[in-house]
Amino acid sequence: MTSRGNASELVDALASASKHGKPIGSMSSAIYDTAWVSMVRKASCDGDPQYLFPEAFDFLLSSQKGCGSWEDGGSETDGILNTLAGLLALYHHNKHDERFRGDEDLLQRITPSRTWLELALTTWQVEKADQVGLEMIVPAIAKKLAEEGVDLPIPDSLLQLHVQKMGKFDPAVLYGAQQTTVLHSLEAFQGVIDFDNVAHHVVHGSMLGSPSSTAAYLMNATKWDDGAESYLRVALVDGAGKGNGSFPSAFPSTYFEMSWVLTTLLESGLTVQDLGEDNVMYLADVLQDGLDRNGGCLGYGPGFLEDADDTAKAVLLLQLVGRQPPVSALIERFGTDSLFRTYSSERNPSFSANCNVLLALISDADASQHVAEINSIVSSLCDAWTGSLPKDKWNISPYYSTMLLAIVFVKLLQHPVAATLESRLTSRIPQILLNMARLTIVTQDSDGSWEGGKAEVSAYAILALCHMARLDYMESTLRGCQAIVQGRHFLDSLIGTNVKPDKIWIEKVTYSSPSLQTVYLVAASVASETASIPVTPTLPAQLGMEKMAKFFSKLPAFAKTNPTLIKLAIVEASHYTKKLESVQHDIFPRQTAMKGGYLTYIPVTWLASNMTTNALDASQLWTMMHISLLNYQVDEYMESVIDTLSPTDRARVRHSIRQICHTPDLSHTPPTDTPTQQHDEPPKHSPAYGTRPIDTPTPSDSDSDSGTSDTLVEITTVLTAYTSHFFNHPTVLRSPASAQTRLRREMDAFLQAHMEQIEDNARFRSADTGSERRYAASKTYHTWVSTTSANHTSCPVSFWFYGCLIGTAGRDVYGGARAGYYAEAGMRHLATLCRQYNDFGSVGRDREEGNVNSVDFPEFWDGEGGWEEGRAKGDLFALTGYERECMEGALGRLGEEVEAGEMEKVDLFVRVTDLYGQIYVARDIGS
Repeated sequence: MTSRGNASELVDALASASKHGKPIGSMSSAIYDTAWVSMVRKASCDGDPQYLFPEAFDFLLSSQKGCGSWEDGGSETDGILNTLAGLLALYHHNKHDERFRGDEDLLQRITPSRTWLELALTTWQVEKADQVGLEMIVPAIAKKLAEEGVDLPIPDSLLQLHVQKMGKFDPAVLYGAQQTTVLHSLEAFQGVIDFDNVAHHVVHGSMLGSPSSTAAYLMNATKWDDGAESYLRVALVDGAGKGNGSFPSAFPSTYFEMSWVLTTLLESGLTVQDLGEDNVMYLADVLQDGLDRNGGCLGYGPGFLEDADDTAKAVLLLQLVGRQPPVSALIERFGTDSLFRTYSSERNPSFSANCNVLLALISDADASQHVAEINSIVSSLCDAWTGSLPKDKWNISPYYSTMLLAIVFVKLLQHPVAATLESRLTSRIPQILLNMARLTIVTQDSDGSWEGGKAEVSAYAILALCHMARLDYMESTLRGCQAIVQGRHFLDSLIGTNVKPDKIWIEKVTYSSPSLQTVYLVAASVASETASIPVTPTLPAQLGMEKMAKFFSKLPAFAKTNPTLIKLAIVEASHYTKKLESVQHDIFPRQTAMKGGYLTYIPVTWLASNMTTNALDASQLWTMMHISLLNYQVDEYMESVIDTLSPTDRARVRHSIRQICHTPDLSHTPPTDTPTQQHDEPPKHSPAYGTRPIDTPTPSDSDSDSGTSDTLVEITTVLTAYTSHFFNHPTVLRSPASAQTRLRREMDAFLQAHMEQIEDNARFRSADTGSERRYAASKTYHTWVSTTSANHTSCPVSFWFYGCLIGTAGRDVYGGARAGYYAEAGMRHLATLCRQYNDFGSVGRDREEGNVNSVDFPEFWDGEGGWEEGRAKGDLFALTGYERECMEGALGRLGEEVEAGEMEKVDLFVRVTDLYGQIYVARDIGS
């Protein structure tokens, strides 16, 4: 582990090396490149070619595993690339190396290597590989091995892509003056290009800083290049191996290391003086000179192909030390209509590189002149957010991109240029940051680390949280939070230990860097010094959040949940509450606006329940929040409007409900229902999405007066709009006809249950029972609570709608006799449980309002016809235990019938519904 002193020592070492003309590069040794260099031969004085670096082959032999592979702790793809190159080197030395010609040990190494490769390639998930250029490198090495009689099962998808790219490849591109990224992987083009025609691309002895590419050049060019040989000798001695025979995958990386080290340390809170002002300014001069020499852009080392990532970092460093380098070249060279390209010829943009570019643009003194570029990058970064931590092509850990996005979005929100962002972005960015904070915290390990104790990765995560804690709306939640404090303790536990860097950076193979690990550990330690200190909430909104968080923390569902996660859910919920407020009058009249805490509780229940599994994405979460709102609104509408009708008019409403629910309308226009789009909902009091009121009473066919008739027309119109939101939702329309029919049937049952409840309440109020709770029920309690009352909860209709939401087009999640049966059984018990919890918590309110409650049924009276609230509620609560057992049994069987991912989503629905029951027990949110 490191201290602040290590930071200044590292900066001093960089400056000293640069001043003495020594190459800078801390990338770890790579078996892949070492294998290629081990095959380089040079003609001796007597004309016979001799291996130039026998120590490289010795290192290769000593590194081979007993299984025959060269897995080295990196990724699956690393093991394959290393073993491909290693096996090729074995054949090469077996054929040409006098030391090993006919050597039994060497021959015995070949067989297990081949066997391992054949199996690894067969099971290789190439689509998950992060390394670039695999489609060129792997088939090329396989072709060389085929010449040795080795037939390997290269994935068809990789071979097809190889053919496509080779079909478009023109060697003449390499023969021109312009550098290209292909120069970094010339080993993949043996037999394809004339290596003599690329000699002019040698820079400081290397082919774009790649030992393997430089080795291929020396192996294939007809004229020996002393400069290339010299480069490899320097890489051998000054690279990570320090002369042990190994070579790094790229060397030197002068500009990369200078800019990454300095910007990371300065952004963490350290000052130029902390790092040594003379050294910092000297290194800034080096980077400034690099930019000036190349027209405002630079690559990862002197003379190397320029890229947006290193250019942006160099520009940012100069900005951090008070200079203002122009960013025009960065924009002109790498800008597009959306994301910037890392290299001019790049097809798939880098997430992390665009974070760095964005940071450079908003740090520019004339940031207001780059509004178009800033909006474009921000929009693309937001669109790339899928609800899970972002991944990148240059680092395998999602926490690296998370850290960068947190840094740049926080700085953006605190910058005046934020006022120029598109409106959808200003609301989207805070939600993304909240999601990132939640996902970062929930994935922390018990020892305070991330990814199983990876030091550098843990530093990324801590830095991300620390930067987000700088925002006003997240400060009281994240400052001093358990995740940051425990993360800091984990870093402290590493002090005095020799922490081996993890291979998380991506080149041809993954690599580690002691310098970068040191930098990020120091930065995280510094940033967390302040972020570990909690702040006392003082604002009303903060105090309200604290109160709500304490309430949720006491519920059984969250008794063991990190309190910070609950607070984050509450903060994020405030954004959704505003959205719910904006749509609450789209269908229902304003006089029936929601009362109580529903608009606050709805988003919290979904977000808090989803925070650990991330089962639903943002769009699905919003859809269910909106559905929850509509269900509460229809309940309120029934009580405030339909409850006042005469029995005759209520019968007419029942008839309209049946028609609405069982008469499909084909002239629908599906709703737009995603969190990133405007709510293009139907205007209030009008049919939703093109549907029309069906057979509504008119003065000519009704014996009611004109006012009553108008009311019935409006009721039918509102209920048509409400049901159409369900029936014509895109996820419902894509579902099988059976699922749509089931939803319509449950909607009818739901609304009819409301009508029946109204009638039950009317009979209950008309009975003069005095202070006693007696209800002359026409049904047994079990029948009532599991049918009418359960349907009245909206749980069943929401459950079947939810099945359409989480399913795929044309497929019924609950298809099949067993899945359908278990799903309905589980849902019925869940709805009953929710009703019982609701009644348990609202006995007093129901008494005041004259509503039938579970405890009013004769089953809850004593043997002599008496009633006592405490005993009745005790009996009711005991019944909830039975319903829970039944629900869990049915859902357990359902889990055996449906896909795991779908069941995870079903479990979320159950948790949310169950959560409302817990809330009802703890607090009557309707009051």
